[in-house]
Amino acid sequence: MLAAAQAPPPAAASSPISQRLNIVWIVGDDLGTQLASYGERQAVTPTLDRLASGGTRFAHTYAVSPTCSPSRSALITGRYATEIGTHNHRSRLAVSPLTMLDQLAAAGYHIAWPQLPDSAKTDFNFDSPKLTQSGSDWLRDAPPEPFFAYLNDMVVHEGKLSVGEVEHQRLTAALAASERQDPDRVEVPPQYPDVPAVRRSLARYAELVTAFDRNVQKVMDILRDRGLLERTVVMVFGDNGPGFPRGKRLLYDEGVRVPLIIAGPGINPGVVRQDLVSLLDLAPTTLALAGIQRPAHMAGRTIVGPHRQPAPPYLVASRDRVDEVTDRMRSVRDGRYVYIRNLMPQVGLSSLPDYARKSPVMQAMLEGHERGTLDSVQRIFFNPRKPDEELYDTTSDPHQIRNLAAQPQAGPVLVRMRAQLAEWTRLHVDLGAEPEAELTRQGLLVTPSRSTVVPVGSR
Repeated sequence: MLAAAQAPPPAAASSPISQRLNIVWIVGDDLGTQLASYGERQAVTPTLDRLASGGTRFAHTYAVSPTCSPSRSALITGRYATEIGTHNHRSRLAVSPLTMLDQLAAAGYHIAWPQLPDSAKTDFNFDSPKLTQSGSDWLRDAPPEPFFAYLNDMVVHEGKLSVGEVEHQRLTAALAASERQDPDRVEVPPQYPDVPAVRRSLARYAELVTAFDRNVQKVMDILRDRGLLERTVVMVFGDNGPGFPRGKRLLYDEGVRVPLIIAGPGINPGVVRQDLVSLLDLAPTTLALAGIQRPAHMAGRTIVGPHRQPAPPYLVASRDRVDEVTDRMRSVRDGRYVYIRNLMPQVGLSSLPDYARKSPVMQAMLEGHERGTLDSVQRIFFNPRKPDEELYDTTSDPHQIRNLAAQPQAGPVLVRMRAQLAEWTRLHVDLGAEPEAELTRQGLLVTPSRSTVVPVGSR
């Protein structure tokens, strides 16, 4: 098991340091595809729209986990969380694996990972690399080139949806009156009740997305003012989907589909890519842009530049323990269908951690459940069991509310998706099958499980 968390030594750089690009990651914490360039009709995102038109927008990008720490561990290592043992949210590896940062630093890159509130998040489920330059504030002091710079923006995090009005106004102070949202005009997806609390939360989220857009503009202005833009590739993306009940923590598109925009030298402008992209791809892509040979242990692929690799036929995502709730799921998706295997069907969808149950939308769902006012689609969330299998046509059913798994006409698709998941299981270590206590006993983890199952509608 310990071997699963290890990797070969960092790869050497294959191009002279003077010719290497700077690379910036801007991560929207819990940022979904609620951007104008993705067809969103609420949030106002002029900066990201310009970035997309001047670079490449990836229409079908997915996290490997719907929760931040497993997703981020995959981001920074280029490896599945289930392979290295970081699949359980708020666990910790005894030995940190090698990361993309180690490889960049070994090749001569300055790592600018600021230690600032709401911008320095790591959350890898292992100790961060001990890089002496990582604490530099690159927003204030230009780092030496070539550099890899990171910024985590918490303004769209689910916790911001529960703040009071004064704090919300502070977070969105830069918005013009025309960028404010009227709750009466937002679109309520069918999986949520159309009540004032839900409308208000959706309107707030759209305003927070606009605030994120303003923050991205500040970063672009800094790079431009320092004369760095012509030598810098910028990647903007989310770590997982929004913090709504059927989003973050679950494997529907709302939980794992994220935006991805890449712009800068060598990146094709005005392109919208339709191929399947995983957040696993960002580590090998970053290394390739830095002129560093892609390590064989990375599961992702290079998605831009001269070393671009072909798209995979399918992507896999996983969910295991999240805070105090264990619910194991695996999903596989192709360009049209998503298949979800519920390995613990006895755990209902509404078995969310206490933190998630405090959100305004979840409170509205619980109230509707208790009063019996939810419709047939919304009541599915409170079923005491999940089906063993779920299959959705994302083209005709973008919200994934019509499960096709039991329909005879879906048989050929179901067989194919089952086979793809079985193939992935054969090719990759999946430590989710091992109890956390056993992984701790074997020395892979240093924290015990805090798992419980929260009964439907409880608390």
